[in-house]
Amino acid sequence: MSAVRDRRYWRDRNTWSRYGITYAEYEEMVQEQGGRCLLCGRKQKLCIDHDHESGEIRGLLCRICNSRLGWWETNRELIEAYLEV
Repeated sequence: MSAVRDRRYWRDRNTWSRYGITYAEYEEMVQEQGGRCLLCGRKQKLCIDHDHESGEIRGLLCRICNSRLGWWETNRELIEAYLEV
């Protein structure tokens, strides 16, 4: 297997095993979103955002928004307590 074909194989396999979609489906989602993050609208490489409990894919986010959303979900009680003060 060539190096390019090998990379494509592992990319496809990782996308399927993590999120249950093919890389072609990911690329279709990117096209549907115009290549932009659903939250901030940045035009960057997009991460698959999913609910960690259900595994359901919510959309594609840039790395910054995906990281921030993950932190917020993990620390929701702390943030809500702070906002109530």
